[in-house]
Amino acid sequence: MWFAFRFEGKDREINLKTHLPPEFDRWRWAELHEALEAVVPFKRAAYEQVIAAFNGFAVGEIRHPQPSRRDQISWLGRLFGKD
Repeated sequence: MWFAFRFEGKDREINLKTHLPPEFDRWRWAELHEALEAVVPFKRAAYEQVIAAFNGFAVGEIRHPQPSRRDQISWLGRLFGKD
């Protein structure tokens, strides 16, 4: 399961060493579609699905209006089996 979050902090707050051993040794900001250029081949299909699902949330790549708070709550209810 994947989740989309919007980071509103400072770059210096990103710490890749919070879990040992670290999974990654560096990071950078990039456009969402650039992830496909860096991902290992066996994960490409999964990343294509994530990019398609999250594309509307990406800064600078918004193609659909953000859902209203009411729509978000309704969607979450359906996701977790509640109305």
